[in-house]
Amino acid sequence: MIVFLLAVFPVYWMVLTAFRPTRDIQSETPGFLPSPSPWSTSSTPSRRTASGPSGATACS
Repeated sequence: MIVFLLAVFPVYWMVLTAFRPTRDIQSETPGFLPSPSPWSTSSTPSRRTASGPSGATACS
């Protein structure tokens, strides 16, 4: 069980840190549980458009 926790904890920490604001990451006291809204800090994915070799979109 201890070996499993030692193997899984770094992955858990990376995923948890990916959704934290910078001020929480750089704080002196680490938090092991996610904040109430971990998805609010993630960026919105950009809208993808098809473009040709010149960079012009298909609609132009």
